[in-house]
Amino acid sequence: MRTLAVLAVLVSLAAANTIQDCGLTPNAVFHDASVTPDPVIVPGPMTLKFQGDLTADWPADMMIMVEVIKEDPFDIEVPCLNGLGSCEVDMCAYITQYPEAFCPLFPPEVPCSCSLLAGHYQSDGFTLTLPDLGEAIDSVIAGGYHGNVTLYSKSAPETLLGCVRFDFQLEYVPPS
Repeated sequence: MRTLAVLAVLVSLAAANTIQDCGLTPNAVFHDASVTPDPVIVPGPMTLKFQGDLTADWPADMMIMVEVIKEDPFDIEVPCLNGLGSCEVDMCAYITQYPEAFCPLFPPEVPCSCSLLAGHYQSDGFTLTLPDLGEAIDSVIAGGYHGNVTLYSKSAPETLLGCVRFDFQLEYVPPS
């Protein structure tokens, strides 16, 4: 369950072949993101490298809305299932519950806490392993995806904190 919870927040960005800042928020800029391998192999490891800057502190009640659209055979929103897919996530709860996954992403001078403080956030190689969900499921989830990750304050959902667009390909390779 721990793996699925952490994946809910990171898998969309980590699997992204392209990540673009939406350009809607002056206080957060995401840039220089890459993922290997490309396409992402299911099941298997993938490594995310990224950089981003916060020019203002973010609130402790930060929420993340992940929207994932599967493109084949036609666009369909992936429902939230066990924390994976199009889900709303309480970021503070995840940081508190899974510090080993999130704290390495924080700059050394910034405390790992629910309020994200202004600073330069960077990962030079954060690795996640996509689990083997069985041949039937893994072969169905293979394909092209796109979507958005939107960050906002729970107490002021109309105030956008950050936004990232992404697209990625998953390829199923049976374990040998």
